[in-house]
Parts: sequence; structure tokens; C-alpha cells
Amino acid sequence: MADTRSRAGPKAAFGHVRLRARLVFYAGVFCVFAPFALVYDLASPRGLSWSRLLFWSLYSGLTAVGWAYAFTRNLRFLWINVPLSLAVGSFFGESFYPRPEAQQALMVQMGIAIGMIILGYVLIVVFITGEGSRTIRLLTEVNLAKEIHDHLVPVVNQRTERLELFGICAPASEVGGDLLDVHHGDGTTALYVADVTGHGVPAGVTMAMMKSAIHMKLRDRPALSELVSGLNAVLAQTQRAGTLATLAALEVGKNGAVRYAVAGHPAILHFRAAENKLDRLPVTDPPLGIFDDRRFGQDQVVAAAGDLFVLVTDGFLEVFDAQGQEFGAARLERVVTEHAHRPLPEIYEAVVAAVRAFGPQLDDQTLLLARVRA
Repeated sequence: MADTRSRAGPKAAFGHVRLRARLVFYAGVFCVFAPFALVYDLASPRGLSWSRLLFWSLYSGLTAVGWAYAFTRNLRFLWINVPLSLAVGSFFGESFYPRPEAQQALMVQMGIAIGMIILGYVLIVVFITGEGSRTIRLLTEVNLAKEIHDHLVPVVNQRTERLELFGICAPASEVGGDLLDVHHGDGTTALYVADVTGHGVPAGVTMAMMKSAIHMKLRDRPALSELVSGLNAVLAQTQRAGTLATLAALEVGKNGAVRYAVAGHPAILHFRAAENKLDRLPVTDPPLGIFDDRRFGQDQVVAAAGDLFVLVTDGFLEVFDAQGQEFGAARLERVVTEHAHRPLPEIYEAVVAAVRAFGPQLDDQTLLLARVRA
């Protein structure tokens, strides 16, 4: 399919600029051309009254804005702007004669001023239709990537027969490299949280590829270890050198058995409600994408009603205060333990509040909470 964006050109790209920014641009054009009336007043036979001076200032500025709108948004507007400008100029126009006492040097300076204003306007339009439009198109594509990212990593707020689920991915920029996914099938619920190295568009592209690979592999109903091994091979063989991803995955079955795999990712937290105790499910394998032929393992725990599982990316852990201290896993575990019996959205808000109070966000932050129902 042909790329319609390239045919749309700078006018379509300029349309994606925020309204506030467009208003600032048009206001700038107005301010550049409104002084035409002041220059005109210097050479008019009798000078202009304050009301006429205001009228011609508005006329000069708004006419220039009309030309700017036509060349940046819609050329059809010229059919309105040109006749209107000529009509106003003809009906209300002033006779232009140099004042007898005006010195030749003053007239030269006035001509230079008018020429510079017009030249400045032409250069602005050239910028907008050239480098400016290319920059705008890049921003448009980033915004499109953000929309795709938000679609691929939506907020999770679900309730199944066995689980309550809540999770949010908060990217550090417009596009993030964290993956948050929930899949239901054959009496099991599979939860995945992954973190691609870096953030931004490249990490987001890899994240989208990982989600596609997971869903394609799930069609074959593989064991968790087989799924992770296959995902590792895909990442190692298709991504550029140095692109890695960590992964934490859970599969919750009907009988309370929970299978899990952790590949270079922060440990999954398991809060045992009956014992009021928090355990770490250990990291069993390296990150994905290092060894394309490595076999990844899985392990299993038993979960009871009320138990809580916490899957988090290191964007929550690697937050630093003014003294350079890291928020770290220990602080996260204390917050989770303190609020573990509360509703899942409140646990999420408690974690986010603690992290935000500690230091600024530096990386994508994803948190997925899963509570076993009775």
C-alpha cells in the first residue's frame, strides 16, 4: 500500500500540531505584519488617526495570518483571503504619497523595513513547509506510536472466576518498552510483564513484536518454559545486537497451582494472606535475547484464597532520591506488605505514591497485581 502520509505533505502534518502551538504561530505572524500600518503612517500625506491606525494594523496582521493559514493548512482559503484583502484595500485604502518634508534616507529605511518584514515572513513559511514539516511529521509518527502502544498495553482491571487483576504501564516517554499482558484460555490465566532495554520508539517496537510472538505461540498451548524459550529464540534472532528483555510470567490454573518463570526480571512477590508473609519467587534464568538456544525453566507454587502476586518492572525499583539512594526492592516489599489486604487499585496507588515521593521517574514503570479469589 502506498504511503499516504508523504502525499499529504506539510499541510496535513501541520494539522497535527497542538492547537495552542498553532495559535502561537499565527499570533507571531500577526505581530510581524501588524506594524505595516506604522510604517505606512510615516509616509502618508497627513498621518493616520488612532482609529485608522488600529484598523490598518488589524488589516495587515489578519491578512498575513490568512496567507499563513492558506499555505500551512488549506490553499482553498486563498479564494477567500485574496478577494477580501483586495476589497478592503480598495474600499478603505489611503492615498500613498511621501511627505514633502520626508528625507530620502527615511524613505530608504522604510523600504528596507518593509522588505525585511516580507523576507522574514517568506523564510518562516519556507521553514514550516520544509524542515518544520519534517519535524512535525516525526512528532506525528511518535504520537501514532504512542496510540499503538496504549492499545497494545491497556490498563488491566479484570475479575475472573479465580483471580482479581489490576495493572498499569506508565511509560517514561511517549512510547515505552514495558509489556503488560493477560491471556485467558483452557481454564488458566497467564500473566506476563516484560521490560525491553531502553525506552522510546525502538523499545516499543520490540515490545510489540514480543506481544505478537507470545500470542502466536499461545495458539499451540505450550508449557510456560517452552513459551519463554521460544520467545528468547525469536528475540535473539530478530533484534539488533544489545537488545535484551527481562520477563516475569505466571500461569494460574484451576486447582490453585501457579507456574512461574522469571528471566532476568525483578523477582515476583507472593504475599501469603493466611500467614501475612511476603515471599520472593526467585529469578531462575538470564534475560531474553542473549543465548538463542538456551532452554528456560519454570517452577511452581501453591496459592490459597486471598494470596497476592506482584509483578513489577525495575522502573519502580530504580528510582533515586536527592542523596542518590535507590528505592529498591526492600521498600517496595514494605509498601506491598502494609497494603496487601486492600483493594488492588488502592495497592497500586500506594506503591505509586511511595515511589513518586521518593524520586522522579526515570524509566518505564509497570505494575501488575493478581489476587487469588476464594
